[in-house]
Amino acid sequence: MLSRVTDLALEVRESFPDDNVEIPGVKIIKRDTGISGISMTEVEIKDEHGMKAMGKPVGKYITLEFSDREWEKSDETGLEKVLAGIVESIIVEKVSKNRKVAGSVLGEGDENINIKKNKKNENRENQKKNKEDEDNDRIKKGKTGENEECDKSNKKRIYEENSEIKIDNITVSRDKADKRIMIAGLGNRYATPDMLGNKVVEYIDIVPEKICAIAPGVLSQTGMETCDIIRNIVCKGDFDCIIVIDSLCSTHTERLCHTIQVTDTGISPGAGVGNRRKEINGDVMGIPVIAIGVPTVVSMATVAYDCIEETLLKQGFSQEETDIFLNGMSNDKYSGLFVTPKDIDEQIFFIGKAIAGGLNMALQK
Repeated sequence: MLSRVTDLALEVRESFPDDNVEIPGVKIIKRDTGISGISMTEVEIKDEHGMKAMGKPVGKYITLEFSDREWEKSDETGLEKVLAGIVESIIVEKVSKNRKVAGSVLGEGDENINIKKNKKNENRENQKKNKEDEDNDRIKKGKTGENEECDKSNKKRIYEENSEIKIDNITVSRDKADKRIMIAGLGNRYATPDMLGNKVVEYIDIVPEKICAIAPGVLSQTGMETCDIIRNIVCKGDFDCIIVIDSLCSTHTERLCHTIQVTDTGISPGAGVGNRRKEINGDVMGIPVIAIGVPTVVSMATVAYDCIEETLLKQGFSQEETDIFLNGMSNDKYSGLFVTPKDIDEQIFFIGKAIAGGLNMALQK
């Protein structure tokens, strides 16, 4: 029986027998972007019922689809503007909400992170004095409030406005007026369909102490989980939000490199191609995680089944008969094979530059 693999929430929703049937806990809205050739669909998973039905975490999944005409014109400005608006709205909503919430769970394995609550420490003044010049260069001084903590035993991190944070015996203040954003471009730069995140990072306008970017590579290159690399950088760098970019898997060839999914739920790297790694989300990182993904591959089995289905329907077989025939086939032999467009290098360049442009537009405001 065919098991269609996809990272897109919109395709999961479309996989239900009747699109007109309301799924408990799932809301779908089509929005007008105001730009010809670009459509927007928002799938919101609201509760546990929706989460079980969709097989995805609670949150918003916004899908942008753009036509070949947009690609031929090579005019990504409109796409950048739409993407910038989406990212900016999520950052404003999530970061503001996160600052009011304490006790975000970090996740397991943070043995190297040592952020403890500062309680009238006798060495505090000496530490501040010794690091005064360095801290002034790094961070604008704000009001001093209760410290953040990330206790090694219970793995908790508390975020509050106007707080101080103690990292490796250095106490610094947080300026909540400016959000610190880290952009992480995931994937293998030596595999073209998987190099989207790396390409986006190349075009990001870096602003020291405000907008930072990293391309952590993959486990086979570094020997470390991408999640662990990002998590430790976040705790050291005192960021407000993480934006991760990665390549995804789709069930429709026409969506390859012509669809962008933006979600506030984070991401599970490699999930679409059966190589699931540690999740990168708000629960693990302790701060909001926005994931931007573009489908660049489709399962070979899916392509084969679609071709067979189309042929059978043209020959007069009913949809029910076609489904029975397809369900009797096995795709285990081809489950590890994926295909990508022949001009994937050119399309990665275009979409990567467009995503970077949208992020620059959203974050530089």
